[in-house]
Amino acid sequence: MAMTVAEHAWVIRPPADLIRDQPALKRMATDLALRYAHRELVTEDMLRAMGETLWHALDMADDLERARAAAGIEVLPVVIESSQPAVLKLPWETLHHPELGFLGRDPAFALSRRPAPPPDGAPVPERGSLRVLLFTSLPEDLDPERSRLDVESEQAAVQEALAPWVAEGRVDLRMPNDGRLATLAAEIRSFQPHLVFLSGHGRFLHEPLADEPAHGVFVFEGPHGESDPVPDTEIAAAFVGSKVQCLVLSACESGKAASDALNSGLARQLSLRGLPHVVGMRESVLDRAGIQLARAFCDALARQERVDVALQVARGAITRPLEGGAWRDARDAALAELSLGQWCLPMLLSAAPGRPLIDWAFRPEPPSRRLANQSLDTVTLPPRFLG
Repeated sequence: MAMTVAEHAWVIRPPADLIRDQPALKRMATDLALRYAHRELVTEDMLRAMGETLWHALDMADDLERARAAAGIEVLPVVIESSQPAVLKLPWETLHHPELGFLGRDPAFALSRRPAPPPDGAPVPERGSLRVLLFTSLPEDLDPERSRLDVESEQAAVQEALAPWVAEGRVDLRMPNDGRLATLAAEIRSFQPHLVFLSGHGRFLHEPLADEPAHGVFVFEGPHGESDPVPDTEIAAAFVGSKVQCLVLSACESGKAASDALNSGLARQLSLRGLPHVVGMRESVLDRAGIQLARAFCDALARQERVDVALQVARGAITRPLEGGAWRDARDAALAELSLGQWCLPMLLSAAPGRPLIDWAFRPEPPSRRLANQSLDTVTLPPRFLG
């Protein structure tokens, strides 16, 4: 059963000159970004210091109390709205109240961002099962130690979270084993998913003195399995005319943007092209954190939670990296410690965070059972093999 959410969000509109008047904000945000980039430990105290500085810069304690009083026991949506790229890119998920703690992971709130006021009106959501596309790109020429992704674990986590809902006919899940851009475009056209997970490696390219504008790229697979970096504008074209309501970019640096160009970066480019909900990562996310995010996010959406509420739940799940499996060695344990500070990296860009992915008021029809196995001459094969 989905949680009850307050009808009216608490919208925070930071001053346009916030960075100029509060230079410590930019310095602290840059220091945090460098720690994530170098895979250094980010502690709770560091995040709290960042969040407290943001909170004191806003000076909105009375506004929050009024919003909480109006919401009562309902979940209160918190929307950071700004047309200033430098302001919007601050780590708002760390916003820390002196008594309530981190507003970006407290289940009593649901934090999101938007670069402009929401548009008037909203299309009627499609009625029927939630179609989910889990698309993973893993080129063969990536560094096997530093750049390989735990694809099977992520797929297993999503499958496990959605399995009961798939069995009931409420969710339809598809996972192609081809990581080319052409395959993604074909799946979007034929399957018409409502929710897309785009998992792989992303990069943000910004050279201040170069002629090329700042932009994001996602590394797809080429014709022969090699890396094929594709710019954000080409990726956005694959979603034109589709029914995709939410895109989760589980990729390194997918949420970054240059402070002087709001439409740079994968998440912002796709959001500005009209995708209702885009989840991006502000910095590189460890495998373990990404897997926990995918599992918790899918499970919450299948319970019919709003996207902003589902992501708030998922942030909380990243703070518990040891759940759901044992760590193999000391290196894994060290990565678990690193992932503790990654809960604040997933960000939601949404003009209307309350917009549903589908209309859940339908009669689900369980899918027909698949054959237990398939035969190849005299050899009996299972219907799917994960190795």
